[in-house]
Amino acid sequence: ELLSFNNQSVIFSSEGSESLRKAIIYSIDRQSIIDKVYLQHGTQVDTPVHPSSYLASSETDMYGYNIERAESLLASAGYSDLDLDGVLEDSQGNKLRVELLVNPQAELKLKTAEMIKINLKEVGIQVEIVHPSGENADEITENMRKMLLDDEYNMALLQWEQSTIPLFDEFLGTGRPENLAHYSDENMDLLLSGMRNTWDENSKVSIYKDFQEYYVEKVPYGSLLFRNKALL
Repeated sequence: ELLSFNNQSVIFSSEGSESLRKAIIYSIDRQSIIDKVYLQHGTQVDTPVHPSSYLASSETDMYGYNIERAESLLASAGYSDLDLDGVLEDSQGNKLRVELLVNPQAELKLKTAEMIKINLKEVGIQVEIVHPSGENADEITENMRKMLLDDEYNMALLQWEQSTIPLFDEFLGTGRPENLAHYSDENMDLLLSGMRNTWDENSKVSIYKDFQEYYVEKVPYGSLLFRNKALL
């Protein structure tokens, strides 16, 4: 389960957007979401590498629920509550408002979105939950797919299903159609290539560690949690 940040949107392509993405992750009480929405059948993660994998690095577990850190990052990005109404503004006085796209047929995601909205309000980020239009499941699914591909969203609550041996090029590689965040980073592309082409086990562990460290530094997506099999 993850948050896709649309790097083509104004709010996530402007200066300070990296700090904003980090602040959002720090602001979300993911353990509370796991307890209340997923009935404890979930594992909090900061990267897309499965926590039980031998390639997972515990050194990259850094985005615990931390309101103070989130507020500090928002301040460093130039946001402040100029009119004291509880919603932050940038230096030009624009309100920090973000739309969160969710499929209305996904009950667990709807509950998760409501909790994220409450969490982000606490640090001064106003969230509007939006849904794709449609009169039936097929129309809703198709319209959501179109909104994602046509950049008609700020943030989206999504689910990414991995294979046993995952390849991350699909949703992180520059120019890939599955890269719904439209994230583009030459260093990330080099890491992805190395992960794909390295077969020596020691080298693989090393480059996966480098990948996870770079992922938590840049936060291309907001990794939330893995669902445990018991829930499925």
